[in-house]
Amino acid sequence: MIRFLVMIVVITSLAEARAAPLIDCNARKICDSLWTAAEGAGDGQIYFRKNATLIPSSQINVGDVLIADRPIFVRRKPADWAGEIVSIPTRTIVTVKEIRPLPLPSGGMQVWVRIDNPDVSVASRPTIPPPLPQPQPRPATPIPAPVPTQSAVVSPCLTPPSDGAALPVPLEVLPPPSISSPPTEPDVSRLIAGREMYCDQNGLIIHRHADTGLPDGGDTAQREGFYWLGVWLRNNIPGLPKWDRQRKLTFDQVLALLEPNKDGRFRRHPIYEPNDADWGFSRDQFVPLVAAMGVYGKYDTIQRLFEALPEDAFGKHTFNGEWRTLIGNWAGENCTDIRKRQCNAADCPLQTDDRDCSQVEDTRDCGTDVDTRDCSNPLTKITCESEKALANKAARANCELQKGTQNGINAGNKSRCEVEKASQNAVYRTQQGVCIGAEAAKKAGCELDKAGAYQICRLGQKFTGDLITPSTSNLIARALNKDPLTNNWIFILLGTGTVWHGGAVGETELYGDAAIRVAQSEDRDNVGDDLNMLVHLAMAKLRYATPVSDGARRFFMGNRRYSYGSYMKAYYKKYGTDFKDMKGRMWSGIDREGFGVDANAVLGAVRWYNRAAEGANPELARLWEPIIEWLKN
Repeated sequence: MIRFLVMIVVITSLAEARAAPLIDCNARKICDSLWTAAEGAGDGQIYFRKNATLIPSSQINVGDVLIADRPIFVRRKPADWAGEIVSIPTRTIVTVKEIRPLPLPSGGMQVWVRIDNPDVSVASRPTIPPPLPQPQPRPATPIPAPVPTQSAVVSPCLTPPSDGAALPVPLEVLPPPSISSPPTEPDVSRLIAGREMYCDQNGLIIHRHADTGLPDGGDTAQREGFYWLGVWLRNNIPGLPKWDRQRKLTFDQVLALLEPNKDGRFRRHPIYEPNDADWGFSRDQFVPLVAAMGVYGKYDTIQRLFEALPEDAFGKHTFNGEWRTLIGNWAGENCTDIRKRQCNAADCPLQTDDRDCSQVEDTRDCGTDVDTRDCSNPLTKITCESEKALANKAARANCELQKGTQNGINAGNKSRCEVEKASQNAVYRTQQGVCIGAEAAKKAGCELDKAGAYQICRLGQKFTGDLITPSTSNLIARALNKDPLTNNWIFILLGTGTVWHGGAVGETELYGDAAIRVAQSEDRDNVGDDLNMLVHLAMAKLRYATPVSDGARRFFMGNRRYSYGSYMKAYYKKYGTDFKDMKGRMWSGIDREGFGVDANAVLGAVRWYNRAAEGANPELARLWEPIIEWLKN
């Protein structure tokens, strides 16, 4: 109870602080003297965005609502370098009251604008991402959309207009008939869960930003994981109704867009870098996407992602951070780059003496007579034939002797050549062996140096991204279809040297997180962590459930308090699509006017998080409605 009261005090204090203007201009009597440059001093830099694009100063008009693209100093008057009042943060929303171009000493002009007093509730809000570029370019190689089956209805994802304007408001995207007054039951049902999802030009799930109306891809990876996990559960768990929609993209195509380099470095949306401190790939994005990859059997992709995560002395972290020194908190060395350092051995090709040792064989014909005299004279014929035979016999013997001698010489030459060749090849093999040994020693030395440098780096520094906590480690194990309470599989996954939190500690953390979520649900508007809690509980029920994980699931499903989302039907019946002061009206309707509950507490939380009034996607609540009933059992 004490912890809860402290939490209420902190939340109240934060709310009061956020309601204050960025500048107390009334007390200082300077509300009409808030000036800032609209561009750099002659360097071509642009300071503001309008809608989704950077806007040159020449296109700014009085009354324009602009978004700061960088921190900008506010001054008492144009070019008053000594009159600095405050620095407005990036993504602060301002309204232009006056425009004044001033000449620069170096020549040219610099445009200054007078602005209204920025509200800190807008200036410091961490949920306004840089707007998506319009139009969003497709990848160089277009990703083909799957051909829908005849039994499936293809969701016409609502895409941003090509001119960069804001997305349509929820009323404009409701199917006909128009909202009646008062709304009919079908109207109310469509308001709760009947609108199609917003998607960008790639087909990825986005939001319509509540403050600007612009396309918002700040939670795309989380929504995609939540969606695809829900689709798998609906289509594979016995007793759950099959999902009746088919996306323009397959899950493989979604993963290809969120991991463009196939290096394990996922993004929350293709336009954001993985390690951006504000819009990098966080644990909120990690949890549902890994769970979805797990049920679809993308084990290699999960391992590639996990191995790419930065790791310090405390364990693995998601990408949304930077390396800092433990002492001094200075910018540190990138330990991941050290771990990726190559220690390849040089090639040691085997030289070969492949000389030809073959010899030309002496194949002369020694059977040909050399004495061919004519012995036809009767008087000398006997003597002549005798002499002739002796001469030819002697010639044949001499020929055979010469031929044998020559072939003997050739055989000796061939033998000597083969011996020399074999000796030379033995020398070459020895040289190759020496080279391989030397390169292996250098590689081993390099690997040893790298391992030492990596351990020194990660143990002496910290990474500021979200820590992979024990319960998330257990979710990874379940996604890989491994028992989180056994450790023998860890070494197969990780190799050596990785800090691993999980097992029974992770199950205990899951129960503790469920208890914290229940305590926080006293605030009817607090639904931010419910989606990922459902992901954890669904994976724990689906694979390798433990008594602790079952207890966490039953405790959360049975004790979560009702949020505003459990009273939406009563709200819509009374106010239709008038979303003005929706929370205040909800509070009054519940506490004073008897609004009735129309959804269980967990489904209500998912509905409230994905309500159309905030530019979210109510269809996600409809997707998970029967899954929530499955989790309650």
